Amino acid sequence: TDPSDPTSIRGLFAAHGPFEKGETLFSIPDNLIYDGQPRAVKKNADEIWRDDQIRYCGTAYEIHHAMQTGDTPYGRYLAHQPRRYVPGYWSPGGRELLGTIFGDRLSSYYRGSVVEDCVPEEWTDYCRGATSDELEVHASMLVTARADGPEMIPLYDMVNHRNGHWYNCQHDRNIKKEHFSLVTNQRVEQGE
Repeated sequence: TDPSDPTSIRGLFAAHGPFEKGETLFSIPDNLIYDGQPRAVKKNADEIWRDDQIRYCGTAYEIHHAMQTGDTPYGRYLAHQPRRYVPGYWSPGGRELLGTIFGDRLSSYYRGSVVEDCVPEEWTDYCRGATSDELEVHASMLVTARADGPEMIPLYDMVNHRNGHWYNCQHDRNIKKEHFSLVTNQRVEQGE
């Protein structure tokens, strides 16, 4: 990553190496992980939202609070991340343009999400969020794009992933769920 170039790829790369299979690259204590628990239940229009295996409203509200207060370094970091980079959070014109550019070359799996506005379905309808609060919408998009299940994990949310022979790390949770670790599952060379 080149900090002076805002278009450079963000992610984690092995600056030193090699790392052998089974090495822990980092470990995040559980008390730094945002998982929506415990959380205050937010009411909107007298309806209470709930979490399920797809939508993690509690985590989004927890992230929103962290960004709004700026009490934690992670909250401040997330508040300064690019806004609305997930196509489902783009304007209708932006989603339409993307569909026009890619047309049939866009896989059918993604084609629906390009034309579908995620904000009403995922955030305002299901989680009872407010579209007038751009920071809430930003929190929802960050959880959609970066969470691992219901968890937003500092540092791990920066890890870009790719399958095939590039799949060189996996996360690991200890039995007591005291920490979250990223562990190599094959040899990782410098620069990977």
